[in-house]
Amino acid sequence: MLTAEPHRDHSHHFAGEPHLTEVTYQAPKAGHVVVHEGRTVLFGDGDGSNQVVDSAKIADPDAAARAFSADAPHHGVALKLDEGSF
Repeated sequence: MLTAEPHRDHSHHFAGEPHLTEVTYQAPKAGHVVVHEGRTVLFGDGDGSNQVVDSAKIADPDAAARAFSADAPHHGVALKLDEGSF
């Protein structure tokens, strides 16, 4: 089931029924999540931290999260490109 939920100036898209899991990813402040090319990147606004997880395993408590850092914290997102750069 594919649904779209309006959220101010954009929409959130869901494939299936959304549900909570017990899996959490820590960051010092709220951040942003980008899904691209099978990877999910969680960006921490407070410290510029990035956690990269295989999107198919994002709800798996044993999923490996690779950590990277931005040059400086900022309000924004990160996207990991195919050749490995952010």
